[in-house]
Amino acid sequence: GDSFVNRSPNGAVALAPHLKTLVEDWPGGFARNEEEDKKVLNQLNLPPSQISLQEAKINGHTVTYEGSQVVAFRLDSQGNLLAFAGHDCTGISLDGRTFTLAEKPLGLIAFAPVPAERRVEQGAAYVALVHGVGEITLPIPGLASSAACHAEGATPGSKGASVPVKIAEGHVTLTITPGTQGRWLYLVP
Repeated sequence: GDSFVNRSPNGAVALAPHLKTLVEDWPGGFARNEEEDKKVLNQLNLPPSQISLQEAKINGHTVTYEGSQVVAFRLDSQGNLLAFAGHDCTGISLDGRTFTLAEKPLGLIAFAPVPAERRVEQGAAYVALVHGVGEITLPIPGLASSAACHAEGATPGSKGASVPVKIAEGHVTLTITPGTQGRWLYLVP
């Protein structure tokens, strides 16, 4: 088909445009030559990166989505959105439930829980990554009103700028600014 779909062992489902007609004829090897790569890329007939799904049946789910490049989602056993990643989108509809994450399409919206085995004391329960500025609203129930969010600092895993957080009725709203967009965001209970 026109899409490539994958289901991960943790239940996450990912979909991307399928490159089934693309002939891979560029030079091999690990070392890349930027000039040669540009010549080859200019000659490729890549499929559109746009993803437009209207009640598509995918891995036992009914999916409505508008975006590009790739979309991935994971639901819990009650059908709540546990993790998501999408480009040029505002959210996704799954099995009749609409999850609106942003008012306008953003370059990337991604969030996921930190697995228990990776959590540290007083550390993040969720991570997010957003390309674009504005408010995003994530469906994360159970966080106390005292939860905080910090952008990653100058070194990986370090604490940087605070991100404004509003928590209401199982949703966390983060205000993404030019200084925090494109940085890992750590949501700490």
